[in-house]
This record gives sequence, structure tokens and C-alpha cells, in this order.
Amino acid sequence: MTHDLSNMPPSGVPCSLTMGDALEREAQLYLAQRSPEPANQTRSYLVADFEYAWNRPAIDAYQCLEGRDARDEIIWPFYTIATACWLILHFDPGEPVPRVEPLVVHSGDDLSEPQITARLFEALDADPGLTFVTYGGEAKDLAVLRRCAASQGLRLPLQLRDLSPHSRERIDLCRVTTVQAKSPHLPELAIAVGIPCKPSPSRSIGKLVESGKWREVRDQCAADVLATTVLLIRHLVSHSEVECCQPDTLVGIAEAALTGLPASEFIKRKFSPWAKAAQVRSQLKGAILEPV
Repeated sequence: MTHDLSNMPPSGVPCSLTMGDALEREAQLYLAQRSPEPANQTRSYLVADFEYAWNRPAIDAYQCLEGRDARDEIIWPFYTIATACWLILHFDPGEPVPRVEPLVVHSGDDLSEPQITARLFEALDADPGLTFVTYGGEAKDLAVLRRCAASQGLRLPLQLRDLSPHSRERIDLCRVTTVQAKSPHLPELAIAVGIPCKPSPSRSIGKLVESGKWREVRDQCAADVLATTVLLIRHLVSHSEVECCQPDTLVGIAEAALTGLPASEFIKRKFSPWAKAAQVRSQLKGAILEPV
């Protein structure tokens, strides 16, 4: 069964605000984002990941128009957001563990692409201090979000308006960890540094979306968000951006993930046990030997 999510009606467009209200809110958001961050200020991050369906009618129309000259590779204009997942963390000064909000997951079995996108934009607009975090998002995800906003009449949050890939409102962990080295896929980096990663191979996700296996799709998307979140924690700590107890933070992330997605097999059977094991190891003294 193929799910064509591209023709569903847009929603989530705020119609109740007056022009004055909208301009005032935008000015507040702009000033909040541009003001320098004091050392004692809470730092907040929204870590997001997306899974996609293909807009097959549009692909067919393009290939029919261009014939043999059509591009073989299907690229981002033909991607439709099928699932979005995000996790919000707040690092308060002096606190050993961040406040972690419950994991949020929306998918095509209950919301359309414009509705999913509007929910994400609302989360970003609700907290002007949020930094938008992805893994490789500058190369694809942000282009899809901007395409969706433009075509569906949604207003981009300020975090997505700066077109520079080095915008201070965003962190692309693929870019900041790679710099000039060859860019690894998220599973490559996660496995290399000992972080649990997605339950299914990356190439299988399209088939899961088109066959309507939304539980598996949600699990896959959540797994990517959790892996990206762990990478974010390590990146921030190593660059002296935040201070936290990493083992306890991992357990807090696992609890927030399970609160938001209690049916997730990946979280229950893989991520949570891994986080708790890391916490236990941190409390042991002496050398820890790997089992033979």
C-alpha cells in the first residue's frame, strides 16, 4: 500500500493573530535569538529527525516531462514528510542533569505533512531560545521544511530563516563533527562511538513508510533522534558549552523517550538498558573489563 501524503489539506496556519500581534511576537523572537547568551542562562535545544515518503505523482510528471534527460536520483523537492520526531532539552546553570521534555512523534497515519510541520514550527516558536539540532539536516531536512512552509502557507520559525549552514540558531552535528573530513552516515558514527542506533537498515525505511508500518517508522525516527541527542550531549560537553553528569543525563533522556513513545521496542529493549548500564558503570570503581 502506497501512502501519497502530498495532497492532504494544509492546517496549522495561525489565523487568529492580528498583524500587530504577529509583528510584536516576531520582534521578541528576533531579539531573543540575537542577544548574546550570558554564562548563567539556560541553554535549550530541540533535536529533530524526519522520515519521508516520495511524492510519486509529481515524480511521474517530472519524468514524463523530461524523458531521458530526467535525473535518475530522487531528491528533496519530491520528499514528503511522513514522520517527524523531536526531543527538547533545557540545561539550567548549576544543574547536573538537563530538564528533558517527553519525546514527540507525529506520523502520516494521524497527521498530514502540513500538520506535522506546523506542530514542529509551533514548538520552535514557543521557545525563542531553542537551538534547532539535526544530523545532516542542512543537506536535506531544512530544504524540505522550507519547501513545505512555502507551498503550504506556513510561517518559518526564526531558527530556519537564516540560510547560512553556520547559523547560530542551529547545529548540524554532521557538519560540526566532520568539518573537512568525509561525512559519515548517522549509523556509522553511532556504532563507531558505541551509541545504540536505528533498529532497521536505513534503506528499508522507504518500504516501511509505503507499506504503512507506522509503528516501525516511528521507532526508526525516534532511534535517530536519540542517537543524535547523545552526540549532542557529548559535543556540548567537550566544547565546554554545557556541564552535566552524562550517565545520569542518558537515563533522563531514556525516561523522557519512553514517556513520549511507550510502545517503542527500541527504547525499551535497547536504548534504556544501554543508558542504565552506562549509569551503573559510572558508579563503579577500578578497571572495568569487557566480557570475553
